[in-house]
Amino acid sequence: MALAVSPEPAAGPSASPEGTAVLLVEDNVVNQKVFAAMMASIGYRMDVAVNGVEALDALDRRHYAVVFMDCQMPVMDGYETTEKIREREGSDHHTYVIAVTASATATDRARCLEAGMDDYMTKPIRAEDLAAKLDYRIHKAGHRRGLVPTESAPT
Repeated sequence: MALAVSPEPAAGPSASPEGTAVLLVEDNVVNQKVFAAMMASIGYRMDVAVNGVEALDALDRRHYAVVFMDCQMPVMDGYETTEKIREREGSDHHTYVIAVTASATATDRARCLEAGMDDYMTKPIRAEDLAAKLDYRIHKAGHRRGLVPTESAPT
């Protein structure tokens, strides 16, 4: 299993905070490339796992500030993967998981939250929405979870 890494981040003030690791769990290569391009456009890099088994392996090797989790994948889907992540976590650690799915019903959202996901995004993803989710997680929610970004949170 080889973990893919997105292109270098864009230079400038929106550069990824040092140590902010992002994981995309997505089996579709086109979606991976689109997501990587959007991430680079807002100044972030990411690792990619193509299924839940690879995601769990990646999480064993590294702490990720945010995991974007596709729900429908072969081998192990996003729901089962998130449930396994929650089973493995201790009380002092919480992996922030954002569902990424084409399903947009209230039932789909509830299923994601029941599986232990923290947030929800529907495809197609827009770069502005992606940036807002990352900003919220890293600068705002991160303080409540004990994460300290290297840049000060905007006021």
